[in-house]
Amino acid sequence: ELTSSLVGSEMCIRDRVMSLVKNSNIAVIGAGISGLSFVYSLSKLRPDLHFTIYEQSNRIGGYINTEEHRFKGELVNLDKGPRTLRGASDGTTIIVDTLIKLGHSDLINIIPSNSIANKKYLLSPENELVQVPNDLSSTFNFLKSPLGKGLVPGLLTEVFKPQKINKDESVESFLTRRFGKSLPNNIMSAVFNGIYAADIGKLSAKTTLKSMYESELQDGSIVKSMIMKNLQKDTKKDTVSPILKDYDQKFKGIFKDAPYYPISRLQSLLKSFPMVVLKGGLSNLPNLIGEHLVKNNKIKFVKNDPIISINRNQNKSITLRTSSGITKDYSHVRSTVNATTFAQMLQNGALISSGEETSPTADIALELKFINIFLINLYIKKNVLKNHGFGYLIPKSNENNERVLGVIFDSDIEKSATKLLQSDSIKYLKSNQEAALPVIQPVFNDADYTKLTIMMGGHYWADHKIPSRERSISAAKEALTNQLGIDFTSLSPEDDFYIDSQLIPNCLPQYHIGYDDMKKRFLESVKEE
Repeated sequence: ELTSSLVGSEMCIRDRVMSLVKNSNIAVIGAGISGLSFVYSLSKLRPDLHFTIYEQSNRIGGYINTEEHRFKGELVNLDKGPRTLRGASDGTTIIVDTLIKLGHSDLINIIPSNSIANKKYLLSPENELVQVPNDLSSTFNFLKSPLGKGLVPGLLTEVFKPQKINKDESVESFLTRRFGKSLPNNIMSAVFNGIYAADIGKLSAKTTLKSMYESELQDGSIVKSMIMKNLQKDTKKDTVSPILKDYDQKFKGIFKDAPYYPISRLQSLLKSFPMVVLKGGLSNLPNLIGEHLVKNNKIKFVKNDPIISINRNQNKSITLRTSSGITKDYSHVRSTVNATTFAQMLQNGALISSGEETSPTADIALELKFINIFLINLYIKKNVLKNHGFGYLIPKSNENNERVLGVIFDSDIEKSATKLLQSDSIKYLKSNQEAALPVIQPVFNDADYTKLTIMMGGHYWADHKIPSRERSISAAKEALTNQLGIDFTSLSPEDDFYIDSQLIPNCLPQYHIGYDDMKKRFLESVKEE
């Protein structure tokens, strides 16, 4: 059987793999966090299974990539991908639990909600940082700013807007129709720059604003639906998701040497913190899972030899062929690569099987478009930030001639990180009785350096030739001068600052209008083919 991370529930896929005959061979394509966590969990639940993990590069971790650089004798960690985890999510809860079970709880740091690093900003049309509201004062200031113009009337009149029939439309069209132009132009365009690096004029509202989209269909108004849900919410007790209940039930007792605590306790603890970060960088997560997996003689890594074709053979097993010409059959193949790469594998498999490069599944997969991200890491040997926080995103209402998506204040995140499992936290996890959540006070280590990540590309480069590295770095420096007041003329590139950059091609899928229908067609085609 072939499954792909492009579609399907992880629980459903895992249940299908659990039903495989004893000692089956499983292949996983891609050694990013999705592939590694798939093998990690299945190898615990089904220790009889044999796994082969294929990775096209010489490293594991996929888009999670913390690199070590040296500047003027200092070791500087630069993140080339994700660097934080959202505290309240099911995925973060499972990741933190995994690190605890692996004996690396000392690496788990958090950012308290009242921390400096939890301040987030949007860039106004005048290139001023405006704090995203997180209390009464910041809400008042935001509404007074140019970004807040029109927001209140849009919210108040939304309940009177006519309901639209069940048809997909762009995020921009949907939000403008319900709330007016202020919300999409001043806020949501920036948010979607940060999440998808995408043009809200093309993104599917049905896919990316699913809750809002369904609220209009069910209740005729998003504001009305939110009020009704808040009135009906049971505030007395936290509900644990089916995913975490299933995880707790399946893995209970497997880690005999690790401390046991209900997963609901860990999630309640993490809900107090908006962000989780790892000491030394997020790459520690895939690296530690990988180190654990290589100790298992039923798990094999194959690096620097990418899969070039997939096809079903006469025995109904799946044949994989690598670039070096090695072929092997598997009972189950789990693909975690993007749709374009997956489609090419299927087309090559069809060519080998039938002599024709025809694959209905591949044709559908190629409908999903991807965009490129250009990341610039900047390290400056002194504090240059006037505003401190997590960073800022740039909405459509800003002219943004440099075409920057947003800027992350990595140094503020590092300086604000504090250990999760302190004495009170450990007591809370292990307690069998009702207990108050521990209070972890915010910290800020005012070390004399600045580290920033500038995100460029995305939809801004979708229909244009990718600029040179030099031109992109020049645009980024100009943006930082205009937006943050950083004077590069007073800084020496040899002594005062260090720049590194990386183009990450085809890294973010673009869920354009009609994506849900395409996803259904893809799933049906995978089953048939």
